[in-house]
This record gives sequence, structure tokens and C-alpha cells, in this order.
Amino acid sequence: MEQWRNYLTNLQEDGTIRSGIKNGHHSRDRRSKIPYAGFADSTDHASKRKGSFLTEGNNDIIVAFFGPTGSGKSHAKKHFVEQGWREIKTNSTRQPRGPEDTEYNFLSENEFVELENMGQLVNTNKYQGYWYGTHVDDLSLPGPAVMLTDATSLDKLKEVAGERLTLVYTAPPSSEEMEQRHTRRGTPERAAIAAEEVARDRALLEGRGDVLTVSNQAEIEKLEEMLAT
Repeated sequence: MEQWRNYLTNLQEDGTIRSGIKNGHHSRDRRSKIPYAGFADSTDHASKRKGSFLTEGNNDIIVAFFGPTGSGKSHAKKHFVEQGWREIKTNSTRQPRGPEDTEYNFLSENEFVELENMGQLVNTNKYQGYWYGTHVDDLSLPGPAVMLTDATSLDKLKEVAGERLTLVYTAPPSSEEMEQRHTRRGTPERAAIAAEEVARDRALLEGRGDVLTVSNQAEIEKLEEMLAT
């Protein structure tokens, strides 16, 4: 596995191998699609194996929760982690909301751009003025994993993770409960944003048959038990 991690870390889009990682950091992708020749068409020099290393090198399931702000996706991910699932943390350029905020790997904009330019971040999107992205190494590690993603980048994530990916929508509660949640979190201004995202998600998810839905703790627990077997 370490051989594949090293290979993925140094694989560039044109199929060549990059030597070294500058300052220990890795990069972002603004393209609407991810034509990663490095994963689909290139050949590993050591094993001579060709194509789709990220999706074929590991068959362990990846569960990706997404939903409007305040819908409970972080809570759902936390439950999975508590049951022993490997946590995939998203990289973000936003500032932590205090010392207890460990939801993301927080990077400066320069660090994020550097990682993107080196081809090390996938599933990238910009939300409320900040960049978010997943490191390719985190997707290639062994073991069932859980992560957060955004409704606007589901297909980009599927391109990279392939059949390993299970998408789960955390359905929001009533608008009244959503307002109360944001008030308790100290972010009452985000209730209006949540309402907009509910409408957006409804349109994005219409006709999709590849998304599961949870709306409460019992459903989260049942889903975890089902996927863990």
C-alpha cells in the first residue's frame, strides 16, 4: 500500500512522476471535470500496471455525507468515526471557529493553491468565499472511511472514488428547527443560507438514484450497521 501512496503522491496529470513535495504540502482543481490521465491512462513504472490506480487499488467503501448547513452531516460523520470508520478530513481555507473546531485541515490560501497546482487535491469547490478539497492520499488509504462533501461536487468525487463511494444526503429538519440549531451554534445568519441550500439541493438531487438519505439519529445508526456488514 505504501508503494501506491508514494506513486499517487508523485503522479502528475500528464502521467509523469513528480519528484518531491515542496514544504510537505500538496494542491486544488477548479475544472468542472477531472480528466486525470495519471489515474486513467498512465503506467506505474514499478509494477507496469496501467490505469485507474485510485479507484482500483483499494475496494474499501467511502461514505460521503452532504447536505445544507446545519442539517447534521458533521454529526452523522462523527457517529461513523465513533464506530471505528476512518475519518477523511477536508482541507479548507476558512478560519477555525475556535480551538474546538477540528472538522477540517485548515490551510492558508497559498498552501491550498500549492496543493492544487501539484495535482494533490480533488473534489474541490468554493463555498462562502473559501476553498475546500480532498487530498488524493486520503482516498487511497485502506479501511472503510467517512467524509463530508458538497452537493455541487458529487460527480467530481465519483469520478475519482468510483464504485467505492456511497453518497448520503442528510435531510434538513423543519425551517424552525434549522433556525434554532444555528442560534445554538452562534451562527443565526446561516439559517437563511440553509434555506437557499435546501432549494438548491432539491433541484440537484432530482432524478438521482445514487443517493441515500438520513434524517435522524436512528436512521444514521441503521445505515452504519448496514454498511459495516
